[in-house]
Amino acid sequence: MALWDGRFVVESLRVGALAANCVCVADVAEGVAAIFDPGDNAPAIVDTLLRRTVDPKIMGGRGAAAADASASPSAPSPPISATSAATTAASTAATAANTAAVPQSQNQQAEPSPNCDGVRVRVVMIVLTHSHMDHCLAVPQLKKMFPDAKIVMHPNDVAMYNIVPLQCMLFGMPPPEGNMMPPMEVSLADQMDLEISSGLKAKVLHTPGHSPGSVCFYFPELNRLLSGDTLFQGSVGRTDLPGGDMNALSTSIKGKLLPLPDSTIVIPGHGDITTVGQEKSSNPFVQYMAKL
Repeated sequence: MALWDGRFVVESLRVGALAANCVCVADVAEGVAAIFDPGDNAPAIVDTLLRRTVDPKIMGGRGAAAADASASPSAPSPPISATSAATTAASTAATAANTAAVPQSQNQQAEPSPNCDGVRVRVVMIVLTHSHMDHCLAVPQLKKMFPDAKIVMHPNDVAMYNIVPLQCMLFGMPPPEGNMMPPMEVSLADQMDLEISSGLKAKVLHTPGHSPGSVCFYFPELNRLLSGDTLFQGSVGRTDLPGGDMNALSTSIKGKLLPLPDSTIVIPGHGDITTVGQEKSSNPFVQYMAKL
């Protein structure tokens, strides 16, 4: 999923029991980075996405063509129902995620010591596409490691963010460090520009449906969309969790995501990458929504 063009880096890592895609977007020239959806395991995020990925000595041997080749979408997975209720223990665990299970062999790297030594960029923000626990459990640790990083989310998801420890208890998962979440510091709004550096901005797309404050981040210069749990390869976000709304999800996908260029590479909140064009042509949920 990597992009490396000599200045900008986009790289992801699957973290946590539910294999959420945590994404690092960095401007190496200005020495800054943003971490999106740190679902768990802050040390692995720091080691893999910040120390290794953003280290010029490591990335210098990777040309843009080779890196983008690794981002080519794989064949679509079988569609997963976005709204089917959980009836087994396995599907109960999956209610906190929103797509098919991901092999754990693709998940976390070996866990290093929890410090930020050797990190060559300044983490300026910790950004959430939404505040389900599997997308934000590492926020307290990362905030402690990078105290100047701003915590960024849509205000409509703050109430759910503040009860992440309760979410963990309900789904039988360990609570966040300190059993509480640091407060939101930057509030997102639809169509605003999220500026990571002077040369790197994302357009914020408010896409309610999976949750009231779900957002996607579109980087036109990088041809990347971070879709959170709004859009997946072959599926869409479930809407049977608190705050979910299928009509809103349909409106969000049809009005905000489908108009993007077909070539846009989509990094979803779980599972494999895809493109907007691929989902238009093969995703049955998207095809249904497009007709509404």
